[in-house]
Amino acid sequence: MAEIAPEEAGMPGRTGNVISRMIPGDDDPFVRWWYVQGFFEGHGIPRRNFVICFFSLCLPEDDGPVEGGGGNPGAMYLCSVADTQAGVHHREVRVDKALHSWYLSHLDTFPEKLGVSRYVSETIRREIEDHGVYPPITLPDTTLEIGATPPSVTWDEARISFVDDEIIITFHDLTHGEIVSCALIPQVPFTDLSSLAPEGAIGMEYLTCPRLQLLGIAGGVPVSGEAWSDYQSGGTAWFLEEQPSRRAGEGGDISYHPLGWDWCGIQLDDGRSMMIMHRRNLRSKETVSTFCILFETDGKASWHPEIRAHPLRIWESPATHIHYPVEWEFAIPALDAALRFTPDIDDQEIGIIGMDGGIWEGSGTISGRIEADSISGRGQLELCGYGFIADLPDFIGRFEKKINERLEELFPPEIDEAWCTSLFGERQPVIDYTPFTESISRPVWDLLSRKGKHWRPIFGILIADAVGVRFTKETEKLFVMTELLHSAALIIDDIEDESLLRRGDEAIHRRYGTDIAINAASTLYFFPQNIVSSCPDLTPDQKHQVLRLMTDTSLRAHLGQGQDIYWSKNLSPDTLRRWREEHLDEQVLQMYAYKTASATEGVAELACILQEVAPETRKACLRFGRTMGISFQIIDDVLNFSGDEKWGKMPGEDLRNGKPTYVILRALDLLDRDSSARLTAILCSPDLREQDAILDEGIGLVRSSGALDDCATMAVGRIEAEWENFSRYLPPSPGKLMLRVICANLMHMAYEV
Repeated sequence: MAEIAPEEAGMPGRTGNVISRMIPGDDDPFVRWWYVQGFFEGHGIPRRNFVICFFSLCLPEDDGPVEGGGGNPGAMYLCSVADTQAGVHHREVRVDKALHSWYLSHLDTFPEKLGVSRYVSETIRREIEDHGVYPPITLPDTTLEIGATPPSVTWDEARISFVDDEIIITFHDLTHGEIVSCALIPQVPFTDLSSLAPEGAIGMEYLTCPRLQLLGIAGGVPVSGEAWSDYQSGGTAWFLEEQPSRRAGEGGDISYHPLGWDWCGIQLDDGRSMMIMHRRNLRSKETVSTFCILFETDGKASWHPEIRAHPLRIWESPATHIHYPVEWEFAIPALDAALRFTPDIDDQEIGIIGMDGGIWEGSGTISGRIEADSISGRGQLELCGYGFIADLPDFIGRFEKKINERLEELFPPEIDEAWCTSLFGERQPVIDYTPFTESISRPVWDLLSRKGKHWRPIFGILIADAVGVRFTKETEKLFVMTELLHSAALIIDDIEDESLLRRGDEAIHRRYGTDIAINAASTLYFFPQNIVSSCPDLTPDQKHQVLRLMTDTSLRAHLGQGQDIYWSKNLSPDTLRRWREEHLDEQVLQMYAYKTASATEGVAELACILQEVAPETRKACLRFGRTMGISFQIIDDVLNFSGDEKWGKMPGEDLRNGKPTYVILRALDLLDRDSSARLTAILCSPDLREQDAILDEGIGLVRSSGALDDCATMAVGRIEAEWENFSRYLPPSPGKLMLRVICANLMHMAYEV
């Protein structure tokens, strides 16, 4: 434990010489920010919690992280006001043009510098460049101004200024459309945490005053309250952890690992204050550092490096689908302290631009003990980095737990009396439910547990977000049902194709028998109709539309499967030649529209039914869903020739089964005459296809033809072109941005081909 009195840090007064360290010098650091959080209340004004934060950045002109100086100015401003009594939270984020331009120009360096997916960073950059930012983010023409007389930071009406021994703040309370102007009077001196902490523990200059009395005016009404003020400045050490790269021994290269943090400022009712910090590596999820600072009533501060932070409850943002641990237990062994933070309201997220997507910055209550004494107070929690997307699995991980939970609610791993009663509305005269579990649920969950990407329900949820659907638990299940319907189709497809593997394991019909597989798949086909008809959050008209949609979707899928089977069963060199003359490639794309795209088009239409969108928007959504399904199937055809174990299927399975896929047809077009004739012979001869050496020869011909790259480029081009049309009808939003991220990344699944 380290202790330091305020005067030992060179601050004899309440603000003293702190102000001189908060105004610009000749050599500005990379980043500095001024932060104030607190609450105010008055006659007729219930307590409102607020946060205002000004960021000033010195933007480097090169691509590397810097420690300060030599760059161009950029700025950002955050304001959050929560009326917790009414359960209302409004937020505002301003990004100036310089920071916005710099950030977009540097997103393409993130894969190399931070180890994130090139397709994630590139997609975010392109979407923001093409279609702009979304609320609460704005890009005003104005920017932050830093003044010397009096020392101040100002952005339009928002302002923090330092006058004598007071801090004056002004901001716009968006919850009620009022200007709030307050004087903050320090009740304890500022503390220099960078002098208090061991060298390197903080990573930047950090000045804090955890207790300020608030007196002011809100909308013409006198208000009072309490606040906390921080000032930080420095280089990139707060945000990035430097580590030697694998090549460090050769060239001394450094890799940068992005950091997130869980910060809690605590004002106890007994007059003491605390600051708790838990910093995390966003890639490895490991703890990087922790500390706790206890401020006595006179401002004397003590440093305690060891804390234990344990999240108690997770809240999922309905806007960004980021999972935030909003309720915490903190233990500080050196103080024999155990504290609990409970949020006033869950939705205190602030959307931000870029790879993170959002932070959680909100008020709550503190309870617990220090030694034997009970304590209580007010807390402010800041959660940063939980929205960080490194790659597609990171992104899909946001949805995986929820989708699995909804699947278990819809179709439990063990079928029992309660589930059957919920289906049929009355108790069923069944004594033993074991046959249901063993012959239906067990094979279904065998397939579901093989960790598919769940991209169809995710696609549906995000397109619903984009059109403005506000989910309930029951309407969310409607999108998750697509995973059950897809599982049914996979089981039947594997039977019809005589497939050996599915998702890296034995196909369901081979493991459990064809009879059990057919019955389990049929159950999945019919079961969702029961869910729709009993959904309490659908109107009668919506139920009718959704049931009709399910029928149409199933019919299209089976028509497409009929085409697929017909071409395979009747394949010969003569029929293939004739079909190609009759544009079989175009017919195959139509088959994909029926067979594969019926699911993506279906969830797009489901979103439109729930939101009751305009006809032209509905048409654009359906076109995009159809194009996405067709493009994904083309990529699936490409990956069918992958030798990567992650693919989970037999390489060249389509060729082995005699399927004239779009990729194989394209290979026939691109190969020279002799090679094309040889591939035709292999494709059309079951005897040749069943010989491993000849099958490998056929796979080699497809790979060497250039068809794989050609078709992948075509698929990406189709989805990008359709995205532009789709975007005309929907404004920027987190859901729309994430939809483009997942679509782009599904188009670039990196298996070795």
